Amino acid sequence: MDRTQNHKQDTTIVVHSGRFHTDDVFSVAALQMYLNRQGILNEAIAVIRTRDPELIRDAGFVADVGGVYDHALRRYDHHQEEGAGTRDNGTPYASIGLVWKHYGLELCDNQQAVWEKIDTVLVQPIDINDNGDTALLPIKHDIYPYTIDDIVSVYRPSWNEPMDADSFYNAFMKLVPIARTILEREIKKVSDAFTAKQFVLNAYERAEDKRIIEFDRRYGWRDSLLEKNEPLYVIEPDTNGEGKYQIYVVPKGYRTFEARKPFPEAWGGKVDSELEKISGVEGALFCHRKLFMAVAKNLDAARALARKAIES
Repeated sequence: MDRTQNHKQDTTIVVHSGRFHTDDVFSVAALQMYLNRQGILNEAIAVIRTRDPELIRDAGFVADVGGVYDHALRRYDHHQEEGAGTRDNGTPYASIGLVWKHYGLELCDNQQAVWEKIDTVLVQPIDINDNGDTALLPIKHDIYPYTIDDIVSVYRPSWNEPMDADSFYNAFMKLVPIARTILEREIKKVSDAFTAKQFVLNAYERAEDKRIIEFDRRYGWRDSLLEKNEPLYVIEPDTNGEGKYQIYVVPKGYRTFEARKPFPEAWGGKVDSELEKISGVEGALFCHRKLFMAVAKNLDAARALARKAIES
């Protein structure tokens, strides 16, 4: 049965019973995070999956059920006939979008840019899918990406597993901590990326040849460097801590491996002495067969590989 014990009103989160979706899972995760910031531990937060009007009426927070969107009442449903509105870009709100709209900025420590970025890369895709407005395109042929919605759906009971309320509740509550971790890591990574942007731009300004940009750490440079026309290659330390360096091609876009200028085709898949011979660079260690990344023994070798690639 659904967990319907009595709890204090302001620590109760209600979502609908039955099949769950990415929208309601992330709504609960975000609301838990918000309540934690108010000093309320998870043990004191009741998550109720129900469609019982009385339980919905008495809850502190309601998401994805109840037919009401009213922030003053802490109700965040979008299934009413008129919906729950759209963003300026036309993307309709689902429940996680409404929750993020009202609580996300606080969860991002009032960093507006971070809040907006996460709304774009994580929340809006969930909202679009939940509202049935999406048409996922194949990556190649009839192969489709495995999405966050696929991860959520695999937790639902299959046809030959129990489909009672307890089974759905237990599966749902296994997913909520995963959604929380994703939200927390997105906030951390996006926040750090905005902090790193100045380091990236500083490295760009320092570069004598702006086709080759060097970094002393792995800052996450794509968003910032894609705003610049000149960069072709990026050099950064290998994370293994062995003194090696990696050289990456700068792609044509954020979500593509297509390079502005790939490494020479002859380098693809070559390693060690074979790559040294073909490239003419002592200390060349590896070039990916898809020509978007190479590894060098040291910084001088990395610089030499990048220059050779430009000359090719």
